Amino acid sequence: MVTSGKVEMGASGRKYGYGFGEEVSEGRHIVGHNGGGPGIGANFDMFLEEGYTTVVLGNYDPPAMMPVVAKIRELLPAGSASSAQTTIKQ
Repeated sequence: MVTSGKVEMGASGRKYGYGFGEEVSEGRHIVGHNGGGPGIGANFDMFLEEGYTTVVLGNYDPPAMMPVVAKIRELLPAGSASSAQTTIKQ
């Protein structure tokens, strides 16, 4: 499957393959991609089992974006969901 990690990334439980990172965080399976550079940051997370997709785009370096990503992950209800759409503006 395209969204399945193929290569272990330094941290335990994190893999990368075909443009997507795959990890288990706080017991949740997350597939996505993030990146950026000076003055821009982006994060794309898919919670496949739960039916959620989140996108964070910011005019900040990537490290400044990660607390926003962490807060979104914390706020999303765990367990299965039929579908959800969340838009957050900074």
